[in-house]
Amino acid sequence: TSPYRVEAHGAFVESFWMNAITRSDQLRLRMQFALSQIFVISRENETLEFDGAYSTGAFWDVLGRGAFGNLRTLLNDVTLSPMMAVYLSYIRNDKEDPVSGRHPDENYAREIMQLFTLGTVLLNPDGTPVGGANTIPTYTHDDIAGLAKVFTGISWYSPSPDDRFSWNSSHWGYVDENGKPSRLIYYPNHHSKSEKKFLGYTIPASTVSDPAGDVRQALDVLFNHQNIAPYISKRLIKQFVTSNPSPAYVGRVSAVFANNGSGVRGDLGAVLKAILLDPEARDTAAAMADPNFGKLREPMIRVTNWARAFNAKTKYGYYEIGETGDSSDLSQGILDAPTVFNFWRANY
Repeated sequence: TSPYRVEAHGAFVESFWMNAITRSDQLRLRMQFALSQIFVISRENETLEFDGAYSTGAFWDVLGRGAFGNLRTLLNDVTLSPMMAVYLSYIRNDKEDPVSGRHPDENYAREIMQLFTLGTVLLNPDGTPVGGANTIPTYTHDDIAGLAKVFTGISWYSPSPDDRFSWNSSHWGYVDENGKPSRLIYYPNHHSKSEKKFLGYTIPASTVSDPAGDVRQALDVLFNHQNIAPYISKRLIKQFVTSNPSPAYVGRVSAVFANNGSGVRGDLGAVLKAILLDPEARDTAAAMADPNFGKLREPMIRVTNWARAFNAKTKYGYYEIGETGDSSDLSQGILDAPTVFNFWRANY
């Protein structure tokens, strides 16, 4: 994605603005940007901030590769991203220990359900709550605790992994032996072998540790849950078209998520096409007549639109717009949300 001109976040930020202003594949970049506000990591995290360009660039590339791909593949790539594991604290997440009273870290188990896939209440295919005003929670704390056991036994890549040094390293290395951004691997001795119950599904207890198999099953359960199609569809509609989509609009896009026309579930390219070509998105007369239609253009999108509309150029080849999040005038920066909830809540 980016030529790392300096070993700092400045290189990643500069490469983002360079690509946003100059690259021709704007739809992929817009989808990448939208996904970064669903699968949130933030450079506000001290560990991510310390590492600089490689870590954030590697995660950004994961979203770019998955922009028009299948959400099931993206879920796996995000889960095994070192930056997500650092940000949501499941790096070196160890199995339960009844002697010491240790329990697996529940952070990722909670957020992958709450923010990345399902939301907090059960949904109909059109995104309306099941039960109307009497909403039904999507999951309980028991579901979080059961799913947390799945995400144990994951830590840094090492050419010679062991259960002491490479497992316990606080910063084994964001770059592997080939100079590429590092990745996560499974450490079976640290993975829970006990029963794992969540969302009405059970992974039985086993005498053999199978972290890869357990993660695969868990992500399959999330991917096939009734909520994921309307939840992801509505979030993407709100990123691209309107903050207040009708249930019918959500339902049409949700149906494409469930089946892209060729029997494939979770095809993000097909979902995005359905969002942008839906009658509710294309009927400009109806949109102008509806005071609730549309969305406030995000600060970073506004700047990019200005730069492209006026053919902004750089004299020396650098795109040093700099940091635009936190306390800057824009208050929005790339991979720089203040919390895992993004710059605003999913239902805002």
